[in-house]
Amino acid sequence: MAVCEVCGSLPAKYVCQRCGSRVCRLDYDPASGLCSRCLSSTGLSRQAIPAGVKLMLLGFLLMFTGFILMFMGALEAGAAGGAVVIFPIPLVFYSGEGGAILALIALVIAFIMVVFTLVWWRSLEGVKL
Repeated sequence: MAVCEVCGSLPAKYVCQRCGSRVCRLDYDPASGLCSRCLSSTGLSRQAIPAGVKLMLLGFLLMFTGFILMFMGALEAGAAGGAVVIFPIPLVFYSGEGGAILALIALVIAFIMVVFTLVWWRSLEGVKL
């Protein structure tokens, strides 16, 4: 296997799109397709965290913030409860009025999830994963 033309120590697994150098994973930027030498000569910098990961972290942060706000609101109103879905069975616990409605909503959502999963599995027939 070829050795990286930049560091000279690790095996080369990528080819720079600009200069054609064979480089290792540490000297290659997958976002731009360039080696570290070409990347520095263009004035670009390597992304520390990809944009998709940043968006995913932002989504988790927003969900966690919403959970905390809902929890604080429920404490103030004197009601507590929630739903846990262990696919495909929803477990609902609630103290106060509206527990039956919450359980019904959880069952409907679980049914929809099962239907979408079955449709997705059928669409994968013949596709090798």
